[in-house]
Amino acid sequence: MTPPGQAPRSCITALIVWALAITCLAWPAAAAAHDAHEEQHDALFDLSLEELLDLEVSGASRKSQTLAETAAAAFVISSRDLLRSGATSIPEALRMVPGMHVARVDGNVVAVTARGSNGRYANKLLVMIDGRALYTPAFSGVYWDIQDIPMADIERIEVIRGPGSSLWGTNAVNGIVNVVTRRASDAEGGLAMASAGNKLDHDVTLRWGEEINPELAYRISALAEQRDGNRDLMGNDTNDDLEQLRLNSRVDWTPTQSDELMFSADLYDVESGASFAVQQFSAPFEKVRVDDTEDSTGGSLLGRWKHSYDGGSATAGHAYVDFMDRDGPRWGERKLTYELDLQHHQTFSERHDLIFGGTVRYHDVELTGSEAQQMDERFFNNLIVSVFVENDYKVLNDKLSLILGAKLEHNDLSDEDVEFMPSARFLYRFSDETQVWGAVTQAVRTPNLAEQSARVTVSLDEFFPGLAPFTQLPVFIDLAANENMKSEDITAFELGVRSQVTPALNLDLALFYNDYENLRWPKFGGLSCVPHDVPFPACLADAEYLLLLTELANASEADAIGAELAVNWQATEWWQLQGAFTYMDYDLEPDDDIRNGPDWDISRALSLQSRFDLSDSLQLDFWLRYADEIEYYDIDEYWTLDVRFAWQINDQLEFALFGDNLLESAHQEYQSEQRELVPVEIERSWRVELRYNF
Repeated sequence: MTPPGQAPRSCITALIVWALAITCLAWPAAAAAHDAHEEQHDALFDLSLEELLDLEVSGASRKSQTLAETAAAAFVISSRDLLRSGATSIPEALRMVPGMHVARVDGNVVAVTARGSNGRYANKLLVMIDGRALYTPAFSGVYWDIQDIPMADIERIEVIRGPGSSLWGTNAVNGIVNVVTRRASDAEGGLAMASAGNKLDHDVTLRWGEEINPELAYRISALAEQRDGNRDLMGNDTNDDLEQLRLNSRVDWTPTQSDELMFSADLYDVESGASFAVQQFSAPFEKVRVDDTEDSTGGSLLGRWKHSYDGGSATAGHAYVDFMDRDGPRWGERKLTYELDLQHHQTFSERHDLIFGGTVRYHDVELTGSEAQQMDERFFNNLIVSVFVENDYKVLNDKLSLILGAKLEHNDLSDEDVEFMPSARFLYRFSDETQVWGAVTQAVRTPNLAEQSARVTVSLDEFFPGLAPFTQLPVFIDLAANENMKSEDITAFELGVRSQVTPALNLDLALFYNDYENLRWPKFGGLSCVPHDVPFPACLADAEYLLLLTELANASEADAIGAELAVNWQATEWWQLQGAFTYMDYDLEPDDDIRNGPDWDISRALSLQSRFDLSDSLQLDFWLRYADEIEYYDIDEYWTLDVRFAWQINDQLEFALFGDNLLESAHQEYQSEQRELVPVEIERSWRVELRYNF
């Protein structure tokens, strides 16, 4: 039997031999195809690296602009990248972005953030799908297990690392992820996809799109998926399986040459399994595993409008309603969100490019707790009203752009009546191939409902590993909410360079320094005995355990410094390498000085993708990744290797074989902050996929 965490040597050897054999056998065909089609590109490589810099990005400035025009650390994951990576979800695709940390807590729970402060409840990353925010005010984060839209419906994923609060408001602190779905007119005809494997029982996607006339088109897609769970650190099967049904639709309409309308709707029903580690508060004070399920149902309806004027100006707006009902053994949330957003983009002259607008968002939330996570209140209303303005001023014969902007926002959850979030950026164009940019921005993250109304109890040695108690009695932290929590503040300094070094080589380097203030951290209030018939410390003789009484407060500061490098090299017409490297040093400094040192963030990460076009119909792709150790959770560094082999049988049918996490049988990636989940190792997996266009 192979010990947990170690790969059978024969299995790895066989996989390597299999990949090398396919490469060697198909190499002459690839070379022949290169000689015969010297001036042609494969359909999936129809964009040169120079043309890739012309890809549009809207998440950085609320207007369409190319990567070369963006004064921010921007990265675009194209539909081609999604296909060649083999990613089956948005978080998996984000692993290829420098500066992003994606780690699975279990098969359904994912920790995703940019530039530090990661966790299951990561609260400093704004995520949107077609402008609809996935943010929940319950914990300022995203339920990733209910965002599993079909990858074939995604046109691109725009990722902006660094603050974007001056345009998008609170929660856009460390980054923005903007998922742009495919236009209905670009999905004409039918698509049927089916996948199955050792960890995937089935994944079936059906889509139909039709262009009714040149001005009106629609598409509708359905997804049915069922996945198996993984295993715990002892090798036992865990309950982190998943079953979901999803229906998505989109309509695009251009009633006039100046107007564009888009309507989208989605419905979902998701059952997310989990293995919970339930703390017992009686001898022997162990944790007991309880398998249960979190059930989520919901949907959204979004409408978007854009009117273009002569000269390049435009007015745009969107409105949506989003409903979610999530029921779990520890935490339940019922949320109804309404949002109205309007903006106007005006070009006053060749030098001034102004954009301004406002947003109104309203949340109606009901939270339910449990014995493990109590709620002081259940019903909440949250109103957010904001206005913003940004001007792009071009000087020095258009070589230099100065971009100044700010947002004023009222949020019911904030301690301030109005939050002020300014930004100053520059972009200098050395040439058409090379640009340098820099930014100084201020952003805030407002308190969430859990921080103002929840109470949890966790073990002292889990929250502060290595902190020795002064007694033999078990010690637990009783962490209470604080309705007087302040907003967390960040001042960020960024500098970057983006260069098309040669027609075949593109480099993108970003440096950053983040200064955080008023971060949430527990404020210690004293010790109490359970039972507590007599005062402390006289109660120690008869106590069963101790409670360390704490209250959430803005009792910490932090700073983070880092570098992010993206490299794209078209080595030959049929071989592309895409790499990303991240370095970050995150230093958390609590006011009580009780825990300095290692945090829950990685300091180094690497992603390297190799994409071979072996022939006109065969593709072989490798994706090698490295993640540094996380000392706080006692998680070792790890390497992973994913492989994709695809055969385009004919114009309509494609067969693909995938292998994920091939270097070892399983590895742990992360843990939940509250330690409420059984630690899980993500297992090696394989799957086959058929894709049929009709």
